[in-house]
Amino acid sequence: MPYKKVVLPDANLESVFSCVKQPVYISGPDFKVIYANSHAIKLVGKTKLDTNRCYKIFHPDGKVPSSCPLKRPACDVRVDEQCICKKGHTENTCYINAVPIQDSSGKVIAAVHMLEITTEQVRLAEELLVSNKELQLRNEFSEILTKSLDLEEILGAAVKRLVEWSDFDAGALYVPKDDFIEMRAHEGISKVFSKKMKRIPIGKELPGLAAQRKRTVVSENAQLDIRAWTDIFIKDRLKATISLPIIAKGELQGVLTLISKKAYKPNSREIKFLESITDQMAVVMENAKLHQKTIKLSRTDNLTGLFNSRYFEEILQRQLNWAKRKNLVFSVLMLDIDDIKRINDMYGHDSGDLVLRKFAQVLRNNLRETDFYARYGGDEFVVLLPDTDEDMAKTVAGKIKKELSMTTIFGFEDSPLITSSIGIAIFPRAASTMVSLIKAADLAMYRAKQDGKNKICVFEPGLLPDIHFNSEHLERLATNADFNAIQTLITAVDLKDRYTG
Repeated sequence: MPYKKVVLPDANLESVFSCVKQPVYISGPDFKVIYANSHAIKLVGKTKLDTNRCYKIFHPDGKVPSSCPLKRPACDVRVDEQCICKKGHTENTCYINAVPIQDSSGKVIAAVHMLEITTEQVRLAEELLVSNKELQLRNEFSEILTKSLDLEEILGAAVKRLVEWSDFDAGALYVPKDDFIEMRAHEGISKVFSKKMKRIPIGKELPGLAAQRKRTVVSENAQLDIRAWTDIFIKDRLKATISLPIIAKGELQGVLTLISKKAYKPNSREIKFLESITDQMAVVMENAKLHQKTIKLSRTDNLTGLFNSRYFEEILQRQLNWAKRKNLVFSVLMLDIDDIKRINDMYGHDSGDLVLRKFAQVLRNNLRETDFYARYGGDEFVVLLPDTDEDMAKTVAGKIKKELSMTTIFGFEDSPLITSSIGIAIFPRAASTMVSLIKAADLAMYRAKQDGKNKICVFEPGLLPDIHFNSEHLERLATNADFNAIQTLITAVDLKDRYTG
């Protein structure tokens, strides 16, 4: 259906725009200019308006600017864009600010284009201002990114500063995990948005596409973008978004997403600058991950994947300090696999390693996220149960013992079962220092072995008949305070040799 010709009275237009000191022209549905004020005509070196050629006069390349509301009727906002108007051999670079004219039904029937001439001096000044701003942000980012090796701290500070600096209103930073990217830091977004967009499959949504393609993905208005989850953008009144992959040595380290409440398309310079920032982030994120990996390796037992004794003691000391300040109760379990030496002798050390790994999995299956457990050494494992009294500790030990009773070494019916002797020490009843708590649980575990193995025993003063001690004596044992404590330690070691098998 052809466009209906728009007739706008020149007299009315002149009265409206004669006082405007900048060039203005109006284009109709066919993109031809139907009015231009004297400043616009003068800009292109004419004395009057030639309605047959006037559009190309303002746009010598013949292209309709993307900012024109007639070209993009769904966009009801003003969009700045550069154009070049020729006056003889002179070119004037202008900014276009386009505003739609609608009829009574809301249909866009024309567009007002206001031109702002940008002189060379202004361009140079703007260039210098932007360059200084970018340099300042780069320096700030270098400081932020090198301030810590804590990845969470780095990501949070980086997103916050980028949102403050840019024309965007919110931001989020994702890191890859399996076939997804997960939000690890955000700024300025709602709880609903952070919940809905917390975990995104790679290849889905705009951040997921950036992760898959490993290149920047821009959406001028995500509410109208079929690649985006439009409902959440509409609900939170968010529009423009840019997602930039963070890549180091060809590997995806994360995705930075910035979001605006306005329809907005970053220019090539802004995109290039943001990509330079993500390049900085990529190197730092890779270093932080290597640092975390190194720390994890130093805290982890290679065979079972559990934490090691050194890290367990560090965590136990923190729990002890906290419990003393808050008057809390907690429990420590020492677990020793029964007859591990016999398993090694009969089936080989590979079978012994298999038993250790299966035992570690039983612990994972029966402990809470708040519990902390480790391989303490050899065939011994240790568990910290925060906010757990004796009855609760016995219940947990019973669950572990029950699953072990159904766990065979090799997985077939006649395969030997795995059993364990478990000792329990309750803070503050058993002891009040980290070393003595572990020793109390250890001695209770020896008593469980003495009673026939595959038992649960709670530490009490005077527990072992061959050793006469109380909590105070046990404290001296931990610190080697006197000769009697040393003698007690020797006796305990003898008992371990006697009852461990």
